[in-house]
Order: sequence, then C-alpha cells, then structure tokens
Amino acid sequence: MATTIPTRTPPEPKVEHNKNVSLMAARAFFRIGKDWQCNESELTALIGVGLIQLLSLRKQVEEESITPLDRRTLIRIRCLVMLYKETAHRHGSIALARNDMRASRGGLPFMGQTPIQYMVRQGLKGIVETTRAVTGGLPDLKTPVTELFNQSEAQA
Repeated sequence: MATTIPTRTPPEPKVEHNKNVSLMAARAFFRIGKDWQCNESELTALIGVGLIQLLSLRKQVEEESITPLDRRTLIRIRCLVMLYKETAHRHGSIALARNDMRASRGGLPFMGQTPIQYMVRQGLKGIVETTRAVTGGLPDLKTPVTELFNQSEAQA
C-alpha cells in the first residue's frame, strides 16, 4: 500500500495586505520618479510596464484603489527605494541625489552612462546592478517582499 505524503502549500497572503503594500510601493515609485525628474518613458522602463499600465497605476494610486503588484515589480521598486534612500542620505538633499543619479559615471557597470540611463536600458538586471554598485548591497530578496517594505519603513 502506497503512503501518500501530504503536501503543504504556503498560505496565501491576505489580499488586503498585498493591496496595502502595493499602494505603498507605487506611491514610493512615483515619488522617486518625481524627485529624480523621470519622464514617462523612463518610468515605464524602470517599473517594467507599458505606458497604459503606468497611467492606470498612477490613477489607481490617486484613487487609493490598487490591484496588487506582482513580485518582480515590487522587487524593482524595492531596489529603487534602496537607491533613493542611499543617495539622499549620502548627499544630504534630494536635489543633489538627483544630480548624482543623472551624472555620467565611468567604470563598471555604467561605462559612461548615468545610473538612470543604465537602469532604463538594462531593465531589472540594470536596476539590480545599479543598486549593488551605488549602495554596496542588495535587499534580501529571499524574504517575502512584504517584509522588505516593512524593514525599509522601520529603518526610515
């Protein structure tokens, strides 16, 4: 007689919690975009969606009624938040941090591009490499993304 081994699946996160995290993440993303003076083309590349999805997300944020964001999008935003905090802390002002993100850099990985240009052109890979190059580390992506945002809020 064959023994069946019960499989355990992780519990589904609560939808309301995911919506709250997604709303917080989307607000942070648009704030960073505004502070870095990103145009819509840069914003779509940074978040990894098309223009229609970006405009829809912006409207959802304004109405505070958001569809939960997928994990890859949350990882992108988490890296951008880490970059934003590090550069603002290092330079002591958002304006100087913006100038740093818009200044060309030599060496790897940028090779004469600005960090924003590099992230826009390389997508998620560029965002991760830029985060590592600028901050010296990466968020712990093994933990659930919701915990990453809770950690960043606690550190703020």
